Amino acid sequence: MLLQFGLLRPLRHLGEGIARLHRGEDGGPVPVLAHDELGHLSQAFNAVAADLLRERRELRGARLSLEDELWRARVVERRMELAASAFAHAGAGIMITDARGIIVDVNQALCAATGYRANELVGRSPRLLRSGRHADGFYTAMWNGLTAHGRWSGEIWNRHKDGELIPFLLSISAVADERGGAGHYVALYSSIRAQKAQQRQLERVAHFDPLTELPNRVLLADRLQQAMAQATRRGTPSGGGLPRPGWLQGGQRQPRS
Repeated sequence: MLLQFGLLRPLRHLGEGIARLHRGEDGGPVPVLAHDELGHLSQAFNAVAADLLRERRELRGARLSLEDELWRARVVERRMELAASAFAHAGAGIMITDARGIIVDVNQALCAATGYRANELVGRSPRLLRSGRHADGFYTAMWNGLTAHGRWSGEIWNRHKDGELIPFLLSISAVADERGGAGHYVALYSSIRAQKAQQRQLERVAHFDPLTELPNRVLLADRLQQAMAQATRRGTPSGGGLPRPGWLQGGQRQPRS
């Protein structure tokens, strides 16, 4: 009986506690049945087991936090891959500049639309593409809109590397930095060359006879209104501001054919 309660029972509790600890289970401390050497051993085991279980919980929490961070990093990486793929394969031209307006990146669509290689544009100013068709006030209004609203959109003419003038629909947006200021600008160029050509064709059809290619009444009325408006601005009589027909030049009327 003395051997059973004084030695074997405490040892059995210690063995069960070690087994639970090995399996990662928290079954609580082992009972301390006496204040002898076995009791001191049980107390020491309980202290070590408590520290080990606490460290396991902390490690489990750190592992879950690390897994969460790794998952977030994979999501960010995937989004960056998608953004890079969209940038590279977008049908519209994309230009990214820094806050000073220096080009830091362009996509292949913009290179194809302007005739320049990427290394010919990066590090340069977008002024390289200026067509000369816009007055300085046009660009001043553009940057004023960007400063006030963080975005600007409108039609713009740019010059191709070979000298051809190409119309674009341009949309610029400011990208804020960590301090809330404009850190970069993203410009989206969409060529409207085909639309402009179609517009010119429609205007020609509206103003010229398709058979003889001579000006029609619509064009005559338009020019007449322009001449009358000019005469009004100059303060001259409407009739005096209009050019005389060719058959009245020289004061003689030519007979009709």
